[in-house]
Amino acid sequence: MSHNASLLQHSSSVVDVSPHRMVLLLLLLLLILPLSNLVMTSSLSPVVHHSDRVSANKVCHHLEMPDGGMTVRCSGQRLTQVPVGLSNLTIHLHLDKNLLRYLPADSFSNLFLLTELDLSHNQLSLLEAGCFRGLASSLHFLDLSSNRLSTLDPAVLGDLGVLANLSHN
Repeated sequence: MSHNASLLQHSSSVVDVSPHRMVLLLLLLLLILPLSNLVMTSSLSPVVHHSDRVSANKVCHHLEMPDGGMTVRCSGQRLTQVPVGLSNLTIHLHLDKNLLRYLPADSFSNLFLLTELDLSHNQLSLLEAGCFRGLASSLHFLDLSSNRLSTLDPAVLGDLGVLANLSHN
């Protein structure tokens, strides 16, 4: 009786595979795994947090200021929406270099202390009326540069007495 037959006789779970076959199986596995991963993720967006509202605590860096206010940096996080849970103590908010396409009404309505808002280098093409509601008394600088804004309804800025950078749109 050969060694292979002996192995099969003693245990049905032990299979003797030649080194050549093992190498071929490993190569096949290495070829199949990336393809299966591609198929599994092809329906998912490559954008981080595409469909869910993202928590600011998970993707943003918070820096407490000496006066008790906060600087919140959410730059370059591939966000498609303004994150939820932004502290109402936020004074400076950086949402630049993301994938924001539009701002719905009341996007920043709880940020009564916000003085600086950076929305530059996104894909903004639509700003709904009321998206800056609640910021009229505090906001001093608004950066909307390097977006896709072809028109801007005056109602969007409302009564904001703010210096706005609209270059490169």
